[in-house]
Amino acid sequence: MLRNVSYPSPTNHLHLSLIPIKIALKSRNRTLHTSMSNEQTAVLEANQAFYRAFEKKDIDAMEAVCSKGIGSLCIHPGRKTIKGWDAIRQSWLQIFKATRYLEIDLDVVSVEVSGDMAYVVLVENVMQVAGNRRVEAKSMATNAFERMGGSWYLIHHHGSPIVG
Repeated sequence: MLRNVSYPSPTNHLHLSLIPIKIALKSRNRTLHTSMSNEQTAVLEANQAFYRAFEKKDIDAMEAVCSKGIGSLCIHPGRKTIKGWDAIRQSWLQIFKATRYLEIDLDVVSVEVSGDMAYVVLVENVMQVAGNRRVEAKSMATNAFERMGGSWYLIHHHGSPIVG
């Protein structure tokens, strides 16, 4: 279950429940809410939808937030670049098939928007049960989004393992 996410604020990191992000942002730290633009909030909502789909192993939900373009890229931690939605989709299906259970906590480092392009830099804290093994891992991730038809779509996901 996606449990916690922290967003950058001028003074500290604030942990917020991910469900739903709009309500959490409105009901918590007012400074945080006013320091984030509507565009940044929309990008974070798309990012949230991606991780909710990841955690629930829901390829249809993931497909709804990911660009289907041939230029889409995905780099899983420690793996080579995968290009194009069809190959990316297959990689997620393999991960979902091998995984019995997932929990993901996020620590958002930065959210930047420039025109129709945006990115989120974050730390993924993943607990995964695969077979009879429970694995906990941290990855530094960058998710790039492009606004198309008024909605934000993930065009690039890159996770790098944090060692130590």
